[in-house]
Amino acid sequence: MQRRRRILVTLIIVLLGFSGLSAYQASNRFSQPREVALAQAEPLFELVRQSPFGNYLLDVSAPSDWAQLEGLTKPVRLNAIATCRDFLALAKQLEATVVDNNPAWPRAHRDAQAQITCVQHLTTRIPTGGYSIDTSFSAAGNFRHETSLIPYAMSVTSISLESPCTRCTVQQFALTTDQEVVPKATWAASFASRDSSDQTVRKLLDAVGTARLNAPRSNPNSLKLLDQAVSSVALPAGTSVSIATDPSSGLFGLDLTVPMSVKVCLNTPSLEDPCHICVSLAPFVSANFGVDDPGNGYEPREIAAEKFGKDPAFGTIVARPCSAAFPKSSN
Repeated sequence: MQRRRRILVTLIIVLLGFSGLSAYQASNRFSQPREVALAQAEPLFELVRQSPFGNYLLDVSAPSDWAQLEGLTKPVRLNAIATCRDFLALAKQLEATVVDNNPAWPRAHRDAQAQITCVQHLTTRIPTGGYSIDTSFSAAGNFRHETSLIPYAMSVTSISLESPCTRCTVQQFALTTDQEVVPKATWAASFASRDSSDQTVRKLLDAVGTARLNAPRSNPNSLKLLDQAVSSVALPAGTSVSIATDPSSGLFGLDLTVPMSVKVCLNTPSLEDPCHICVSLAPFVSANFGVDDPGNGYEPREIAAEKFGKDPAFGTIVARPCSAAFPKSSN
């Protein structure tokens, strides 16, 4: 009887131990990937902490088998040029291969263009139905640490505030790791994936920018120079262009009719097709972006109609004809 009791007790102990081990394994089946994800991401997170973004209120988490680092600033005056320089410097340190999104542009050999695009994104609010959307700038790549390859994506966003100070923002930084390797992008492939209207605006801006860069002693507002540049671009079907003049400032704009495009026709009345837009041909101002004029690869961005003409950066778009945009903006 005692022997049977000892065997029974032993079996119970073994079964309890086995069930405890199974429970431990089951609980760690979910916690282990999180711990591994955090450990793999730590080299990236450490570099972020050493960058200017380390001054943000950073929070680390691992919801699953990926890890993220998110942080905010307190309300600050936006300095888009400095923020973009810091972001792109970190992107280079983290071996980013692409910047921006939808679709992504290659980062390599496009430093000035990346800075221009970043500044345009952080300083331009897209007006939509009476309110504006805070936009962000992103980068992605595959960071090598020892024998590991860590795919990741990161972004910086400027969130506008009404108070406590005018033109205040809260800046948000986020970095998320992934399991999928980030593919490389090419400028040609990224450009080809955009709709025809977006391509047309970019081709015209590149033609004007290149013409100005190749004739540094010429007046950048020379109508002859602008006309020759615009005439050199072959326009697709359904597109027309002329050069309009702001009677108050003497600045020029591209008066464009293009096929409907969410990218460049977002706020045209009734979203008509084709849509009519005005694109600023104001001379490129290096101080606005923190880089010298690259002559190509500009980022066109839509701005509110009431702001157009006051100080429009080269390539800014207003979703109406120049005849309606210029007088209203110069009042």
